[in-house]
Amino acid sequence: MMIEDFIKGFNEVKDFFLYGYCYWFAVILKKRFGGTVYYMPIKNHFIVRIYDDYYDASGKVVPDEEVYPWGAYKYDNPIESSRIIRDCINK
Repeated sequence: MMIEDFIKGFNEVKDFFLYGYCYWFAVILKKRFGGTVYYMPIKNHFIVRIYDDYYDASGKVVPDEEVYPWGAYKYDNPIESSRIIRDCINK
């Protein structure tokens, strides 16, 4: 199954994953297709990079800001990442 076809299956709940649970959608895509979860700090949004493309619940996206692998961002920004985990991921 193609990535974008898989994402279309979530159309009815797309807003749920775009506005509040984007981390978990990135994890779903990573689990299903591989890749790396990235974080966009200005938008406070998670996406996943699969091969050379980025995706979220809307489909393929072109980041309009610098993106960081979530694992590296957590390491480099422990205080900020703790807040993100508390308020966004574990909400």
